[in-house]
Amino acid sequence: MIESSQPSTLRAASVIALVVCLACASRGDRFNVDAVPKIILGYTTMVEVKELFGEPNTVRVWGSGGTQWGYVYEEETRRDTRSLTKIGRSIASIFGVHTYYPPVDIAYSNKTRDTLEVIFDHEGTVIDYTYERKEVPTHKVY
Repeated sequence: MIESSQPSTLRAASVIALVVCLACASRGDRFNVDAVPKIILGYTTMVEVKELFGEPNTVRVWGSGGTQWGYVYEEETRRDTRSLTKIGRSIASIFGVHTYYPPVDIAYSNKTRDTLEVIFDHEGTVIDYTYERKEVPTHKVY
């Protein structure tokens, strides 16, 4: 009888996919940042902005009749050394080496946030907009 290694291969691929998914997190809907220069003040309409970027994450209506739409997409990539520390402890214990102090673990994170705010007049035409991309690298020692 010949046994297939396909189930173990599938299991390994599933574990790898899970680890990759856990290392990244996102918030909001991704929008096309390359389309930002297509916004033309005094010309582009609400309909055209919605075609370019989709539904806004936030909508504000002003007393003057104007409207502000907000688009936010945030993505965070994380990695840490905890698993390496655990592997090191396991290997050390196999050889009879015991650590009497906790090793240092470091977690790294890189957060990227794209923010687009579009302001329309009372007729639904763009009168102003701002786009910002902010990258925040962080690390935590514990």
